[in-house]
Amino acid sequence: MSTKPSYLGLLNAVSNGETHAARYFNAWLKLTTDPEVRAVVRVVANREAEHALAFEKRLIELGYALIERPDPAADEKLAYLSDPARTDLDRLLHLGYGEPREDPFGGFFDDHTIDPQTGALLGRYVAEERDTIRRLRALTETLKARAAGAQKAA
Repeated sequence: MSTKPSYLGLLNAVSNGETHAARYFNAWLKLTTDPEVRAVVRVVANREAEHALAFEKRLIELGYALIERPDPAADEKLAYLSDPARTDLDRLLHLGYGEPREDPFGGFFDDHTIDPQTGALLGRYVAEERDTIRRLRALTETLKARAAGAQKAA
């Protein structure tokens, strides 16, 4: 008799979170006209969607199903990111990319029962998410510099 893996909740939470994030970034992608912003947001939106599916797939491979969990803040985030009156910089700042953050992935590998296939998936996910954070922070700084330059010119 097999034992239920202790990390199913983590896989489920990641899949749910990435599903919500893909919706946010895809809504933003539909609005932005800035080529530099579009390039970054397109990568991020696709990553988020792929992560959601990859973690759901892993749950299924382990013999379980995704349990969808609503995010109480989802509607507010989606409304903000979908608002055409918001600038790209507004969106980045709203999502918290204007300020340093703690690394949210530090404890992902504390569970030493994680099987190699799930560990590989988690490792790729963490590396890509950290890259996403770097990209969005860099984009924030670019847009802040542009805004400061426009303000100075005016």
